Formats: sequence, structure tokens, C-alpha cells
Amino acid sequence: MANSREESLNALLALLLDKYRGISATHEKSSKMGAVELTVSTEGKDANRIFIEARIGDTPSKRRNSAQRARSRLAKLPDRLAFAVCYPQHLRDSADTGATKKTLAESIIAFAAIQRFGDGPVWREGTVADLADSLRDADLTRQRVLESIEGSVRDAAELLRQGGAAEKLAGALTIPAKGKDLRAAPLIAAMVLSNAALLHRRLRSVPALADMTPIEQALEQPDRSAELIRAAWEGVLDVNYYPVFAPAVAVLRALPAPVLQRPLLKIAENAVLVADELPSLRLEHVAPLCHRLLASAKFDGAIYTNAVAALLLARLAMPADGRAWSDSTALAKLRVIDPVCGTGTLLLAAMHTILERAEQSAGHAPQSDALQRVLPHDVAHGLDISEHGIHLAASNLVLGHPHLDCGPLNLFAMPHGPQAGDGAAAGSLELLADTIAPGSDTSRDAGRAPPRRANRSGDSST
Repeated sequence: MANSREESLNALLALLLDKYRGISATHEKSSKMGAVELTVSTEGKDANRIFIEARIGDTPSKRRNSAQRARSRLAKLPDRLAFAVCYPQHLRDSADTGATKKTLAESIIAFAAIQRFGDGPVWREGTVADLADSLRDADLTRQRVLESIEGSVRDAAELLRQGGAAEKLAGALTIPAKGKDLRAAPLIAAMVLSNAALLHRRLRSVPALADMTPIEQALEQPDRSAELIRAAWEGVLDVNYYPVFAPAVAVLRALPAPVLQRPLLKIAENAVLVADELPSLRLEHVAPLCHRLLASAKFDGAIYTNAVAALLLARLAMPADGRAWSDSTALAKLRVIDPVCGTGTLLLAAMHTILERAEQSAGHAPQSDALQRVLPHDVAHGLDISEHGIHLAASNLVLGHPHLDCGPLNLFAMPHGPQAGDGAAAGSLELLADTIAPGSDTSRDAGRAPPRRANRSGDSST
């Protein structure tokens, strides 16, 4: 419960925020929680309802407390967004309301957007004006979609774990069946199933897959859900999207239907609810979920690139004055390769940057449609030693893409570690072997296997 001083500051914060364009703020006087209630209207977006939980004193414990209280309340309010705020300690002792309001407006406060799931929030420090900007930038649709996907993946993973499926899942996903990798297997499997289900839902409008069983039919026949979904996904493998559906089919083949039914229904229900929202997320959904769900640095040594950092790198690598961005034919011939693509974050950032540069150069976006079609299938190329990494990259490139009928992806799983016989492979570094000493015994005897192209069964390319 907020104390009287915190309630007074909350009331003043509401008055200050209410002055900013697009924000209507009130202090929730009757609430035991003492929160600030806001309605934020931004041009081009639906109005968001947001509440703020605040504490006096900017200390680690106060930050944790305000964030925990906000998350606890958020769990009961699915239609809201939440922020946590910590006021500076010096505001506790001011008795003059007018002076306190002025001091609050000028003070540096700490604030953070609160998620329903995952690790602790990212805190910022700034003025009330900075807080107002963050409130206006908050996106309920994006947060709702991401939290819905994350919630269904967590629930499905827990059901798979309870079903004793970890070892079989590790085998299906070709990850080590021991230690932290084994404990991660249900989470990785649940995310793989979720990505396939989301794409399944979005593919219903693709003519080549008109005969595919809709995912809704599995929900209508829960006892046959695993059978119906597996048949649908095996059918997709004969057409396209091999890197998305092949690992998912491997998971379905590894487990009996009774173990699959409940987690699969959780994931299918969510796919029907949110799949059509994915194109609106702009940058990506897979990598942020990987960071929170899989914590891969703890499991397989992978460090996934932050989306903001990836976009910054892409913009630096492709400056606005660096080429004729209005020439769509020349842009289609660009080739961008990430030899350790992970979830495809850098590739996706490069695609967005190319599209952004082209639109800025033309002053409009009439060529965007044609350019969008070639970017993931001709321009972007990715390599990785992780089979599920290639799956995540493919999911990232296609799930939010506006066009789903554009051909295979140039994503390759590279051989790594001991190979057949006495050979060994070093992943993407194998591509450099011939440049080490052309014509030498080292290059002739490298004996590297070709990378496995993750498009359709049996495909391979070097």
C-alpha cells in the first residue's frame, strides 16, 4: 500500500503528466494501491490504459519493490500497460505542495516499463517530460502479442517438462542431452512449436497451401490435434519453409500424442489469436523472446544480438549516402551475409535498413512491395552451426513478413565438431579454408562437408 507521502506525489505526478499532449492522467485516490491511472492517446494508435506504481527513494530495493507491485497488479489487468517509478528521496520532506510540484517537474526520476514475464525491467532516468515520452511510445498491441506468445511457450514448456519429455526433445532437436542443455530442451521445443504454429496460421492465405488443414480444425478436434497438425506441417515441408517446420515435425515425431496434446493446444490457441498481428511488430519477435526464455548464453554459449544494436550496426554499414538507394533493381542484387546468424537479428536489421533507405530516397514507398519480396529470399544469407538457431532465424525472417509466397530462404546449417570418419569441421570458418593456403595440403585435405541448406529436405549447397 502506498503511504500518504507517496500518494501526494502520485497526485502531483498525475497533474504534471496530464499537461502533456495525448495523455489524460488521474490519481487513483480510492485504490489501496495508490497508483496513477493514465489514458494515453497517440495519433495513429488506439488509446492505451496505463498505470504507474511508484516508490519514494531510488535504491535497488525500492526499484525491485515498485516493479514487483506493478507486475503483480498487471497480472490481473490484461488490457493495461504498467510502469514503475522511483521518486528521489529529497521529495519526501517538502511540505509546500506548489514547491513540491515544481521540484518534481524538474527532478530526475527513475522509471521502467514492466513486462508480465521475463527478467527484471530496464530502468531509465529522466524528467517527467522523459517519462511522458516513454508513455506515449508504449505499444499495447506489441506488448500484448509478445506476452501472449511468451506465456503460451512457457506454459507449453512446463507441460512438456511434466510429461518427462526432455531427453526425447533433446534428441529431436540435436542438442546435448545433459545438464543445462537438457533442461533447456522443453523451452526450445515449445518455441519451435510456437513458431511453426504461428506460421501455420499465417499460411492459410497462400494459394499453394490451400489444401492444408487449418490449425483451427485441430482445436475443434483436440483428441486428434497432434495428428492433424503433424500432417499439415509435413505437407508444408514439400512446398517451402523447411527450416521452420522441419524441427517442429521432429518434435512431434519424438513424442506420443497424449504428451503433446495439452502443450500443442496451448500453442495453437495462441497462434489463432495473435499470428495476424505479427507483421505490425516491425523489427522482430523471436530474438527478444530468446533472450528472456532461453537465456542461451547460459545453455549453449550463444550470445544473441540486441535488436537496437543490430539496427544501429546496419545503419552504420549502409549509410544513406552510400549508394543509389532509389534503384530497386540494383538493391535486389545486394547480398548480405551473416556467418553466425543466430536468430537472424542482424539480417532482419539489414533488411529493414535497405527498405528504409529506399523509401527515404524515393520520398514514398511504391517500390516497397517488390523490394520486400526479394529481401529475405535473395538478399539475406545466413549461416550457423545450430540447427535450432537456423530455425529461429527463419522464423524471424518470415513470421512478420507481409508476403509469404516468395520462395526458399538462404539459410544454412554448417557442419561443426567431429564428422564421419576422422574428420572435424569448424562451422562457418570452413568457408575460409581455401583462402588460408590455396592449393596446399591443408586446403585439399580439409574434407569439409557441404553446409546443409535449411530449405527443404535433401537440399545442400556450398
